[in-house]
Amino acid sequence: MPDAVNNVHPSTRLALPEGGAADIDLTMVPLVQALWAMGLRTAGCCQDLGESTALSGDGAGRERFGQYYRGRAWLKMPVEDGRIMLARLAEQPRFRDRFNRWTRPDAWESYVYLLADDNGVQLSAWAQIHFPNDQLDEATTTLANLL
Repeated sequence: MPDAVNNVHPSTRLALPEGGAADIDLTMVPLVQALWAMGLRTAGCCQDLGESTALSGDGAGRERFGQYYRGRAWLKMPVEDGRIMLARLAEQPRFRDRFNRWTRPDAWESYVYLLADDNGVQLSAWAQIHFPNDQLDEATTTLANLL
């Protein structure tokens, strides 16, 4: 994962599977390590994206974004790796329900953005996955049990 943003949460430096190192929020470490053990790649993560956003800048956009994502963890993964992770979690009915009921407080949200470039508009290579951070342990345990 790139180390391009100042981290506002306690973190630890981990060796990346492909080489190099990155600072990972402490509460994200078990989930990230479970994903790596499954052979899945990550490109970014945060234990509370709303808190991080609110503390890393000012302006109305950051404040609104921060309020919306407060209490929500974030993963950035290659689209196919994110699809594999979600498919494995969706084998459990409790997760499948969370993926399909976006307006509920326990819902997960996943996005693949459309981005403009010199060739028009393309799908991003990255999935953005947001979920309640109080589900971190449950998601980690569920994925670890699949190994």
